[in-house]
Amino acid sequence: MAWLRKIWENRIEIVLFLSIVGAIFSIIGFFLAIIEKAPIWIIACGYWIFAFSLVGLNIYEMRQRRQAEVELKNIQNQLIESQQQVKELTEKISRFSPVMNNFHNIFHLLRNGTFSILTHRPEEKLYFREKTGRMTQNILTELVVIFQILYKETFSTCIKLFQYEDGKEVLKTFSRDSHSERSRNDEDGIKTYSVGKNTDFHLIIIGGRKWFYSPDLTKEGCHYENERTDWQKYYACTTVVPIQLAREKENDAKDNQRKVIGFLCIDSPRPNAYPEDESNNILACIADSLFVPLNYYRELSIKGDQNGR
Repeated sequence: MAWLRKIWENRIEIVLFLSIVGAIFSIIGFFLAIIEKAPIWIIACGYWIFAFSLVGLNIYEMRQRRQAEVELKNIQNQLIESQQQVKELTEKISRFSPVMNNFHNIFHLLRNGTFSILTHRPEEKLYFREKTGRMTQNILTELVVIFQILYKETFSTCIKLFQYEDGKEVLKTFSRDSHSERSRNDEDGIKTYSVGKNTDFHLIIIGGRKWFYSPDLTKEGCHYENERTDWQKYYACTTVVPIQLAREKENDAKDNQRKVIGFLCIDSPRPNAYPEDESNNILACIADSLFVPLNYYRELSIKGDQNGR
């Protein structure tokens, strides 16, 4: 069917040619009719060839115009979508501009604290506990300021860390921001937490979730369990992200449990205090950065525990 393809490729030229032929037939037929020597079929053929050619040209022009309108509409929609994306990006940049200095402070603290911990190796474990605790508390305080600026609410943060005591691994509150450290530290350093009795820890370690988020814990009902009996007094909206190595197997619960060394938690007494995705990515970024110094502290704790220090 190469000849059909050839005709289709040259359809415009063919229609124009037929239009010209039809016009010539019509003119010749008209003059012959005047001198009464032209049969009627010549005039009719010329007229219909010319007419059909014009109709074909009009149909083609209408299709081309319609296609151009569709393409123009698509371009306009893409332009509107791009403008909306630019607007959203500009709004995000303007929202995050006031907290850029706080982010810089966090990574400044991480750099200096980690360097200090890694370059000093005193025998007393207490030194590392003090250094790491002071660093993490300052980081958590900066994190609270970031959330307060972004979401205009009251927040508290803490780090729950798997620590070694008497040869056993226990989960305890390791550090809090400076404000909640004064109001919630009644059980810190004493109370141990069970993964199985806390829904957030259980879903992350056993369930393999990337994080735990609830906009309103009061609506979770029997689906939420917390060993702290008075948790309703302090928070309704909460997020917990693991402090861990990157998971090689997304759904391998045992592999995930082996890599998690603690949790970074943030909460607010107001329900729906902040959106999930944006805030969780902020917390995950900080949690990932905390892994190296906290894991180093844990390793020193194991050695100190084995040596009886």
